[in-house]
Amino acid sequence: MSVTDELPANNTRYAETFEGPLPLPPAKHLAVVACMDAQLNVYALLGLNEGEERVIRNAVWSPRTPRHRGDLLIHRSTRSADMRFRRRREQPPRIESPNSPEALIRSVAQSLVRRAGIDARPARSLSTVIDLIDNDETDMAIDDLAHVIECFRISIRRAEYDQLVAAAQQLDAMDSLTDLKVERFVSEQA
Repeated sequence: MSVTDELPANNTRYAETFEGPLPLPPAKHLAVVACMDAQLNVYALLGLNEGEERVIRNAVWSPRTPRHRGDLLIHRSTRSADMRFRRRREQPPRIESPNSPEALIRSVAQSLVRRAGIDARPARSLSTVIDLIDNDETDMAIDDLAHVIECFRISIRRAEYDQLVAAAQQLDAMDSLTDLKVERFVSEQA
């Protein structure tokens, strides 16, 4: 019996012992956005029970995400495999200095989007990097951008790589680039 064959039986057992209905909206008025890492048991990690929150796995925080009173973002960083908790902040747009990590990462992501052209897969993934920056999650954005470059094997220019290095140094996140060996994608023909 395959794992997918076991799932309907598991659901039947669960339904037999389900003590619903659960509150709508969630009792704690909380939305938790977590990466899809199977090692994270969000309920146990936060001491929550069913019906107390909405759990969204592997979603990128964007202005289109439904708002809840206490939004929480959990990200498992590739840098140190630590879990960081971030409260969503409603802040007015800020002006980025040209050499800030946000501006450097945004510049590289936008350049790569333009070069991706009609290939929607990397363009969509790169737009999530920009969403992370827009939502004050720059340290996650550099991790995400490194993964996108590696996953889609995107060639980057030396100047773009240098911008990423400058941003990573400011964020104390060089291992975001070195762990995935992003430098191997540097190409003068990019």
